[in-house]
Amino acid sequence: MGYYTLLFAAGLFGLFGHWFNRYRQKRTDERFIEYMTNNINDSLASIFANVAATGTAYATLPETPSERELIIALNLAFTAGYMLDSVFNKSGEKTDGN
Repeated sequence: MGYYTLLFAAGLFGLFGHWFNRYRQKRTDERFIEYMTNNINDSLASIFANVAATGTAYATLPETPSERELIIALNLAFTAGYMLDSVFNKSGEKTDGN
């Protein structure tokens, strides 16, 4: 498995973590699949931003990163996935009227 794939998976895990946090806090009642498909444009924006962030993180890694460099990059990819989903994906957001 290549480094890009690992970083992208970490970003997607961050995206999932953002949904899970919202679900746990009862800020959305949608299941993950509903969250991703009910407002597909926001979800695609989140995923494509994740692709871009993954590419940037991958480009900064040396050809053979040390374990420490890889762990830092994976943490950054997770954080970027969480944050980018928070910015772009407003699917299932409850308002005061709900």
